[in-house]
Amino acid sequence: IFFKDANGFYLGCNTAFQAYLGRTKDEIVGKTVFDIAPEHLARTYYDADDALLRHPGVQCYESEVLSAEGTVQDVMFYKSTFATIDGKLGGLVGTLLDITERKKAEDALRASEEKFRLFFEESRDAIFVTDRECRFLDANQSALDLFGLTREKIGSTSVCDTFYDFPCQSELMDEIQRHGFVRDREVRLRRSDGALLVCLFT
Repeated sequence: IFFKDANGFYLGCNTAFQAYLGRTKDEIVGKTVFDIAPEHLARTYYDADDALLRHPGVQCYESEVLSAEGTVQDVMFYKSTFATIDGKLGGLVGTLLDITERKKAEDALRASEEKFRLFFEESRDAIFVTDRECRFLDANQSALDLFGLTREKIGSTSVCDTFYDFPCQSELMDEIQRHGFVRDREVRLRRSDGALLVCLFT
């Protein structure tokens, strides 16, 4: 947590802020961002502070901070202006939250999703996703080709519509509910043009 006056000079901070930057209170209080941060980062902080002080209110944005360990960390700034006792602009109070690990996790998740999407789209196996009522939520191109459906039409289609005989469909649903899955079950399915398909269903 840190406090600045209306001219951007630090009025105070807590020990967590000092520890994160690796500076003493005397090295922070009475100084500006240009005294405690690299030029390119200080300019970002200054521009954000200037915008907030010209238009008092609240502010939230992601940026970077040079930590006490000398590494550049991803952080989230939350800032708000405050008024003096006579109602004039007194300055701003802010907090910074280290989001480095969250950003790494987001990047890893994004990469994982991209790999899954590539596998999903490029697989020669027909792969589809449904809701609990067996309505199609998504399908790869192989599934569209198998069932003779278009991307636009699949949203209004149910997997139940593709089964050639009801007993098989009912048995599969019961087994999925009991065990959570079915694997390599031979089923007869119907294309949109009525053609019979014999498939292994997992």
